[in-house]
Amino acid sequence: MTPALTRCAGLALCLAVLASGCSYGKDRRDDVSVGDGLPQTAESEPGDEPSPSSPPSEPGSVADTAAPPPPASAPPPATPKVANQGVRSYPAGWKLTLTVNGQLTYKRSEDILLEVVARNDGKDPLQYDPNDLRHFAIIPAGGAKGRTWYDTDCRPKPAQVVGGAITLEPGEEAVFQAAYPGPGVDGSNEPCRLDPGEYDVGGLIAWCPPGTIREDGTCDPGRRVVVSSGAVRIKITA
Repeated sequence: MTPALTRCAGLALCLAVLASGCSYGKDRRDDVSVGDGLPQTAESEPGDEPSPSSPPSEPGSVADTAAPPPPASAPPPATPKVANQGVRSYPAGWKLTLTVNGQLTYKRSEDILLEVVARNDGKDPLQYDPNDLRHFAIIPAGGAKGRTWYDTDCRPKPAQVVGGAITLEPGEEAVFQAAYPGPGVDGSNEPCRLDPGEYDVGGLIAWCPPGTIREDGTCDPGRRVVVSSGAVRIKITA
């Protein structure tokens, strides 16, 4: 078949399938599938502006091969401060979290539930002295004069039992709880209640630093260090 006859046959075929368009004898500019289903991008029509996300560049230029910059990572959200919690961390690895019952103002006649969690957030074991039974203190706020309450003040004195230092491995924690003013002595806790005013509440634990453990496994009470949680300020009213 001569070239003229071939072109005529092609034009006839285009007329038969006009509804689907014809590209015979022309460049194909529409998106088509080439190879194994990879799309071939159509060329822009005259006057079209390039997309802002893909600026034009010369073949082989740095812009053709450079990877886009990574998205900026957002800073982690700040941990919200809880009014009835006091948290403090220490370089040795201690992290003490105090929780006060859930409110910050109490009548003098009300009891106050307290909890402190002593956690080892460090990489090395930590030890504390179980023979120091004080785990909570309520002191006058701002250095004001007044009486300080400890959770050992208003309960019968326990039998003298000496135990060895307790070890917390990294990630372990000890939890202590108490109720202010305590069960009382001789059936009454009224004398243990504090006068109206503002007070700071703290959680405590007696840390046995390295070198303070004696041969019998107990902590030297003269060398132990009391570490405290962050303070929670409360108000006691009449």
